[in-house]
Amino acid sequence: MPQKNKVAVFDIDGTIFRSSLLVEFNKALQRTGVISATDAMALLKPYYAWVERRGSYDDYIKKVVEVHVKAIKGKEQRYVLAAADLAFLNHRDRVYRYTRDLIKKLKRSHLLLAISGSPIEIVEPFAKYFKFDHVWGSVFEVDRRGRYTGRVLERRPVDQKREILEAFVQERNLSMTGSWGVGDTETDISFLAIVDHPIVFNPTLRLYNIAKRRHWPVVVERKNVIYPVRECSAPRRGRVRFSQYEHRV
Repeated sequence: MPQKNKVAVFDIDGTIFRSSLLVEFNKALQRTGVISATDAMALLKPYYAWVERRGSYDDYIKKVVEVHVKAIKGKEQRYVLAAADLAFLNHRDRVYRYTRDLIKKLKRSHLLLAISGSPIEIVEPFAKYFKFDHVWGSVFEVDRRGRYTGRVLERRPVDQKREILEAFVQERNLSMTGSWGVGDTETDISFLAIVDHPIVFNPTLRLYNIAKRRHWPVVVERKNVIYPVRECSAPRRGRVRFSQYEHRV
């Protein structure tokens, strides 16, 4: 098999996975007793504020991260990994059809990269299941006793997606020619801006507006319908037909 020198980079939460890996990880941690009932209750207010459109998803997910970090501090890694395995096994196939099929298609010609802000404990098995070649997730420090310290090692990947992609391409002597990128929120703008074929999938309002200005293709999947938003159909470089990434259901 010839060596692949092109890359396709994906966000995971809300792009491939139809939820947040961290949210489902936390639910598993609660079921296994790592997250207390009191801490779980603390998530209800920001959660309902978000689903009732009185608050933002960002505020909710920040609270989820806060609860996660607090819960795992001082806990043995083996118990946290067991909860990650439980969450993965229960939810690994809860994915969007569009990105699932695009992954299968691009796997034939591209190295598949996944960059997520969710913990590596749940990101890694999910990415391996979908045959990604390389994956980045948030890494939490574990001490010599095998317990979490509560510290995040280095910067979270969600804050440096472009830097991760550029460094990987340079280190491996790969090409950005023919590269693809798929994301759904503002944190994905940095890598969408440097790939040949950016796809904005089920975007937030801010990302949608940026996609319109930059003429990035927008694809929406709702229930069993997948459709492109035609007003954003002009590609960033060259000419990309919608048939290349439009999947009929």
